[in-house]
Order: sequence, then C-alpha cells, then structure tokens
Amino acid sequence: MAIRVVVGEDSFLVREGIATVLGGLEGIELVETAGDLDRLRASVERTAPDVVVTDIRMPPTNSDEGIRFADELRSSHPEIGVVILSMHAEPRYATDLLRDGSDGRAYLLKERLTDEAELSSALHAVAAGESVIDPQVVEKLVAARERRTSQLDALTPREFEILGSYTRLTVSSDRQNVHPWGAFGGGEAAGSADIVWSLDGTRRDLPSKVTTFLQQGDRLRTVTPGGGGWGAPLDREPHRVADDVREGIITPERAESVYGVIVGSDGAADEAATAALRDDLRRERP
Repeated sequence: MAIRVVVGEDSFLVREGIATVLGGLEGIELVETAGDLDRLRASVERTAPDVVVTDIRMPPTNSDEGIRFADELRSSHPEIGVVILSMHAEPRYATDLLRDGSDGRAYLLKERLTDEAELSSALHAVAAGESVIDPQVVEKLVAARERRTSQLDALTPREFEILGSYTRLTVSSDRQNVHPWGAFGGGEAAGSADIVWSLDGTRRDLPSKVTTFLQQGDRLRTVTPGGGGWGAPLDREPHRVADDVREGIITPERAESVYGVIVGSDGAADEAATAALRDDLRRERP
C-alpha cells in the first residue's frame, strides 16, 4: 500500500513544488495540502494520513506551529509520522521535536535535499516508526549542548521565558491600535502584538495596555510593528512584487489582494492578468 501524505507549508510556490515531487514518487500518495496550522489539523483529522510533511513556521503566528503540531500528534495520533522540512537548522526546534522520542520523526533541511530519493527514503522510514535527522542538525545539537550556559539560549531574539515562579508584566503599546501610516497612497503597516504562550500550549493575546502576571515557563513573544507603505500599492512595478513573492516576503494571495499582481507558476508576474485585476481594483477602491 502507498504511504498517504499530507503537506503543511504556507508558501504557495514551495507547497506546489513539494506536491509535484511527492506526486512523482513511487509508493507515495499525496492526500492533501494545507497552508496554515488550522487547515493542516483539519486535513489530518479528515484524511488520517500515514505521514505529515510540514514546515516549522506557519500561520497564524509563523513561530513554531509545525513543531507544536508534531508534539500534539504524539498524543492524539501516535501512529502518524512527521517529517519536518525546514530551512532552519535550529537546535531548539530539533530538541522540541525529539523531546518525547525520535521514533516516527524526521528533521530535514530543504537546501540539503539533493534528489527525490532522499525524501522518499525519509517518508518510508518515518512511516515505519524510524527516525531521520539531517547530519547538520545533529552537529548543531551537539555544539549547542557543549556551549549551553543558560536557559535563555533557547529563546529567539524576540522571546522571553519566565524563569522565576511568577513575574509582573506591564504592556503599553499604542501601535496595536494605531498602526504606522503610509505616505503618497501607501497603506498602513501591521501593528504590534504581545503574545503569551503557556506550558500547556494556550495562547493569550495581551491588550495594548495591561498589567498582568506571568507564571514560570510562560513564554512572551513580542511582535514589533512594520513600516507604512510608500506609494500606492497598485502602482508598484509587478516584477518587484513577484520578486517579493519568490523571496517569501509576501504570499501570492497578498500580492493579488494588496498589489493587484498575479504571479504565475513560473514565479513571474502575469502582465495581462495583472492589468485586468488592477483595473477592477481601481474601480472598487476609493
């Protein structure tokens, strides 16, 4: 029987690329793809795959959704294997993935997969309850263990972990509600956010002004606001928007809805379709 696979990847181009590769592998059946954690979770519940292939970072927070979902599956669906396919050889992610055992888990780096056979081999191994870890990830795990001097090493630059029994936190962030404005027709930027993740995985979004208490093990993530746009989005050169899509700065969906640019399967802007869409959007927008 073929190994049934569900893919979780937020980048449209990468997701379609993975789907194309899986579609050509013997003994592998691609069941569904998903672009965010909620859709991935629903797809797994609906299709009951043998293996989930997922990136680490996905919406809604683009932090560590793939790792947390793999941990969730340990309890809810222990029979499902997970292949983490990522650009990040981060010891913290690997440690979290393997904390409760390495069976049925793989951590592969996208840039180091040289052919379809490597991915196929990992899928078969994970489906059989084995583990596959990229050697570069193993090296970083060993190096991190040797140099670790503090629990704070495990945090990203925008994260803080509460090490004491509790602490008081005061937030005053007007940019949650008043976003940076644009100029010369540019749109406003995304606002700031302060998010608390508890040890049980519960997420708490803090208001713009609050004093609250955090418990030991809570993790605070601070999101700074972006910068406002410069110039009308519909006047931006289509090829520059397509470049941003290829580099993962924006999604194809945002390229269409904000800039009115349709990016083809080749990664280039579809000039005719873009011109037609922009005409429609100009009529709709004030």
